[in-house]
Amino acid sequence: MDPIVEIILIAVFATPLVVVLFYVAATVLVLPLTGESIFRFTDRALVDEILALVPMRPGQRFYDLGCGEGRVLIDARRKYGVHAIGYEVNVCAYLYARLNIWWHGGGAEVRFQNFMHVDLSDADVIYCYQASGAIQQLRDKFNRELRPGTIVISNTYTIERWLTPSVVTLGHGITVRNIYLYEVPALHATVPPSPAAPLPQAAAAPIREEVRGHS
Repeated sequence: MDPIVEIILIAVFATPLVVVLFYVAATVLVLPLTGESIFRFTDRALVDEILALVPMRPGQRFYDLGCGEGRVLIDARRKYGVHAIGYEVNVCAYLYARLNIWWHGGGAEVRFQNFMHVDLSDADVIYCYQASGAIQQLRDKFNRELRPGTIVISNTYTIERWLTPSVVTLGHGITVRNIYLYEVPALHATVPPSPAAPLPQAAAAPIREEVRGHS
């Protein structure tokens, strides 16, 4: 066989393996930071429905904590014209997000940074798809930094011992997701974080409560 053909064939078959190994290595390296949370794709139709739950105005600040491939950032920017910023510590996901945003015309931004070390006080809407253990770490951070009126969207996992969320169930075939919507009320801004005792639940009016299904 021609050596050039051999090289091409090796490259074609080896590239997917290299990508998989890169992804696994990048995920393992950041597990001490992300806990149970790993880079996962979110269905485009589900992203559209999640963003439709919280209408935003152009120029508002939208943060995606652990933005993965950047799909939510891209759609939020395209749909509402918001200033969309994502944070990601998995280098594989970060590079994928940068490429994905470029491919879709730019506009959104992704930063290779631990969102626990970022000041979120200027956020208007925050989206996070973090596993149960990881998202609990955000509770006191949200309590310290978020201003009244800030909306937090949590995909699948509830933030225990925080505010009372509105819950929207989105169904796609056999997949069903609970989306938890939190809105920071004025009362919450005066409550200091207390790791030793449950945080009080503020009486915030639900944003929306409904169940949606798709065959």
